[in-house]
Amino acid sequence: MEKEIVKKIKEIKWDNRVSRPGFLQSKVIIEEAEILPIKLTKGVTLKYDNQMWVMNHCLYDELATQTFSNKFDQAFSEDKNWPLIIIKEFEGLSGQKDQLVERLLSIGINTSKFTKDEIISIFGDYRDLLMAIQKYYVIAVPLTSYCENKLIDSAVDPMPFAVSYRKFDIDSEAVSIKNIQMAKGAERKLLIEKHLKKYAWIKTGYNMISSYTEKDIAEELSKEIHTSNFSQEIPSRFADLIIGLQVGIYLRTRMKELSQQLWFAVEELGIYMAKTIGIARDDFYQLLFQEAVESYVAEKCLVSSVEIRNRCTGFVAGYINGEFVLLAGESAVELNKYFDGDIQGDVNEIKGKVACKGVVKGRVRVILSKEDFFKFEQGEILVAPSTTPDYILLMKKASAIVTNEGGLSSHAAIVSRELGVPCVIGTKIATKVLKDGMMVEVDANKGIVRII
Repeated sequence: MEKEIVKKIKEIKWDNRVSRPGFLQSKVIIEEAEILPIKLTKGVTLKYDNQMWVMNHCLYDELATQTFSNKFDQAFSEDKNWPLIIIKEFEGLSGQKDQLVERLLSIGINTSKFTKDEIISIFGDYRDLLMAIQKYYVIAVPLTSYCENKLIDSAVDPMPFAVSYRKFDIDSEAVSIKNIQMAKGAERKLLIEKHLKKYAWIKTGYNMISSYTEKDIAEELSKEIHTSNFSQEIPSRFADLIIGLQVGIYLRTRMKELSQQLWFAVEELGIYMAKTIGIARDDFYQLLFQEAVESYVAEKCLVSSVEIRNRCTGFVAGYINGEFVLLAGESAVELNKYFDGDIQGDVNEIKGKVACKGVVKGRVRVILSKEDFFKFEQGEILVAPSTTPDYILLMKKASAIVTNEGGLSSHAAIVSRELGVPCVIGTKIATKVLKDGMMVEVDANKGIVRII
C-alpha cells in the first residue's frame, strides 16, 4: 500500500512551492483548508484535489494551478472588484482571532476551571478558525503571480505597486520599536515590557514556539529602522490588476500573522491536553486533530508510541484526488530526499530575481528553520528557503537576503524593500549551494550571488 501511495505521489506534477518546518497536526489542518473550494465570483471557483506535505516540502498540483490563470481572467471579466469582496470576507476573521486568542489564553491559565467538553469545544474552534484563515492561501500566491505577469505583459513594471493593500501587525511592531528607541529610563522599560507581551507570538509557526526576548528587542534597536514606500499612483487602466496584486500580497502575509497568533495562544491548551493524555508536548502535536480529541477523551494516547516516533522521523500527509493519505518513517524520509533534488557539479554563481537593489559582500548564514535562528549574527547574509513574519527579526539584522522561493510579491521581497536590505529571491538552489561561513557577493542590482 505504501509503495502504491509513493508511486502516485511521484506521478503527479507538483509545484514544490514552499518549505516550512513544523508539526503534523497544524500542517494537516492547513491541508484540510486548502482543498476547500474558494468562490471568486458567482461563476468562478478555485479548488485543489491534490495537495501534499512531504516533511517540510509543501506541494501543490501544478496542472491545477495552471488552470487558475484562465479562472482569474473569467473572474475579472465578471466582476473587476472581486478581490475587494474577498478582502471583506477575510477581514472578519481578524476579529474572530482576537476573541479566540483571549479565550485560549484564559484557558491556558485556568485549565482546571473548564470541563472536558469545554476544552474540546475551544480546541475545535481553534482548528475551525485556523482552517478559515488558511484556505485563502489557495488564492493568494496564484493571484499575485497572475497580476504580476499580466502587468509585465502590458509593459508595466509591477515592483512600484508591489505593496500590501493594508498594513500588517509587523508594521505596528516596527512603530513600537521606534517609540522604544525614542524613550528613556522608566518609560523605555515600560514600553519594552508592553512590546514583549503584545508581540510574544512573533517567532511562532506551525506549533513551533520560540521565545521573543529583550535580547531580540536590543538587536532591533541597534539597527536604524529604514522604511520605504514604493507605492505609486495607480493608473486607472490597470487598477484591477494592481489592486488584485496588493490584495494577494496582503492575504499572503496577513493569514500567516493570524495563524502565528493562534499557534502561540493554543500552546498552553496543547500542553494541558498532552499532560492529560500522558504524552510529551511535541508528541501531542504529531497527532491528527481527531486523534488528539479522542485521546484526550480517553485520557490516554490512542496512537502507538512507534507510530508517533515514525511521524517524528518524517511524515507525508495530504490529499490525492481528494482522498487523505498519511505515511510516516522511512518512506517519508525517502520521498523527502526525492523532492530535495540534487545539485550537479560545482556552482560558484546562482541567479534569481531582484527584490531590493544593492550590492553587499558578507558571510553567509543558512537558516532552514526556527531552530537555526539563534545562530544568526548582526550583518550576516540571510539565506533561507523563504521568509515569513517570524523571520522579521533576522531580516532586520541582515546585510542582504537570498531565498530559494518567491516572486516580487513574496514576503521576502516586500519586507526587504521596506527595510532597504538588498535582496535576491527565487534562486531555487541558494540553501543547497551556499553554506554557513561562505563569503559571497550579493549583487542585487543584477540578481546574482557569487561565491568569493
